[in-house]
Amino acid sequence: MLGIGGSGADPSLSRDVQKALQQSMLALAEGSKPLAAVTRAVAALEDDGAFNAGRGSALRQDGLSILMDAMVWDSSGNFGAVTNLGLVRNPVKVALDVANSQLAMMGGPGATSFARAHGHPAFDAWSSRAQRQWEVASMADAGRERDGEGASDSQHSSVNTIAYHNAAVVLRTAEGQFAGAASGGGSSLALPGEIGAAGIPGAALFVGQNGAVAISGPSPLLLRIQLARAVYEQMIESQSTTQAVVYGLEATPKDTTLAIVAVDRDTFRMGSRGPVAWGFLPSAPNTPTPIQASEP
Repeated sequence: MLGIGGSGADPSLSRDVQKALQQSMLALAEGSKPLAAVTRAVAALEDDGAFNAGRGSALRQDGLSILMDAMVWDSSGNFGAVTNLGLVRNPVKVALDVANSQLAMMGGPGATSFARAHGHPAFDAWSSRAQRQWEVASMADAGRERDGEGASDSQHSSVNTIAYHNAAVVLRTAEGQFAGAASGGGSSLALPGEIGAAGIPGAALFVGQNGAVAISGPSPLLLRIQLARAVYEQMIESQSTTQAVVYGLEATPKDTTLAIVAVDRDTFRMGSRGPVAWGFLPSAPNTPTPIQASEP
């Protein structure tokens, strides 16, 4: 089992990721299905407040709205996602309810109404941390406008490194089942209505019959190149989690803060460019080999 608290996050927060993964193991021991187990771990990261998910979500460009994205997926084909979801504490739990309702995806005000109907009370995720991040990002963005610079993807990513990127967990059970979950809290330069990678299949998360891949990184990039799906396909083609993770790192610009975790039937691997908070709990007697991307 592998988890990413967020690319760009202080590595000391890896202890919190490790604690979240223990929640998944506890859920499995209690008889929960893999989808519920990964949901439990990501919900713990949402509740932590130190990651860009749930209570740690970012204020959007307007300085008012907090809109979140989340997804759950397993190798049996169970899937649920929410996008642009507001005023809930745990968007990943709403995504699980979507999956259990035999739906696939809910978005915007309809997703919020769905959450209320399924017992998720109103919750304001505003925090002083999000306010500070928004102020820093807004000042940097205003400075670029004064200098006549465009808002490129790399600038968007570097300004929002302080907000980190989405959280995610993937697991393989002893029976060879796979499951994954991802949750993202947007960024301080994102427009209200802009959808994050954590809610779109194949961008930040892909789960198939032979493995799972989760990625923490800037949403526009992950969405454009469907990076999680591409890494999964490379893993199947090469039959190597190591080659797949290296492929994903090399497929992205060298100034992009990124973290990738991949699991197949035999191995786990994690790779990153830049700092990352991550954790690992074995479901097999092998230890993942962290891969650091080469510097420019």
